[in-house]
Amino acid sequence: MRLIERQTSEVDRPPPGYGLAWYRGETGMYICYPWPLNLILGWLRHVYLLLRYARSPDKEGQSFRVGRVEGLREGYRLGYLDGIKGYFGGMRGQRSHQP
Repeated sequence: MRLIERQTSEVDRPPPGYGLAWYRGETGMYICYPWPLNLILGWLRHVYLLLRYARSPDKEGQSFRVGRVEGLREGYRLGYLDGIKGYFGGMRGQRSHQP
């Protein structure tokens, strides 16, 4: 599998015919595989991580669950705030339609 695996950074485009399979957080790189294989391997990795850490009583499993929930919550909050700032920030000098 390592022969067809490609790693790209956040600013790089995947090689032609390759798609993103998952993000490797410890290195900050995206792992890419050829097109249909990236979907299958990404899904298998996701299922593996869920089964491994879903009911794990150890600290590693608890950290995974807590980090996943907090990360999703924080990402939603930041996206919402950026959207609000972008919307109202772009309205400077324009008449507001708010009552």
